[in-house]
Amino acid sequence: MLNDPDFKAFAAEVHAHLIPMIMGSSASISLLPQGEADVKYAIELGLTLMLDKPLIIIAPKGRVVPERLARAADAVLEIDWEDEAGFAAAQEQIMVKVKEILGEDEEEHDDQRPR
Repeated sequence: MLNDPDFKAFAAEVHAHLIPMIMGSSASISLLPQGEADVKYAIELGLTLMLDKPLIIIAPKGRVVPERLARAADAVLEIDWEDEAGFAAAQEQIMVKVKEILGEDEEEHDDQRPR
C-alpha cells in the first residue's frame, strides 16, 4: 500500500497542503461528517490532535458525536442551521467559542488599543 501511486499522491498532498494549513491555524473548526468513515476528516482530526491545536467540533442538530471524539474536543457545538436565523446564530456561537478557547476577549484588547 505504501508504494501505491495513489497513496503516494495523497500523502504528498497532505504534506504539501494539509499539514502546513493546520500548523498555520490557531484552532481547528471541524464539521462532523455523517455516514461512512471520512478518511480526509480522520487525517485532519489526527493532525489537529498531534499538532496540539484546539478542536471545535460543529455537529448539526441531532447528529450523534462519538463519546471519545467529544472528549478530545475543546468544544462541541450542536448547531441548528436549517434557516437563515439559525445560520446567523450558529456563526455567532462559533465566534464566541473560538474567542473563548483562544483567550480573546474585548477586555484583553482594550489595554492594547491606542488612546
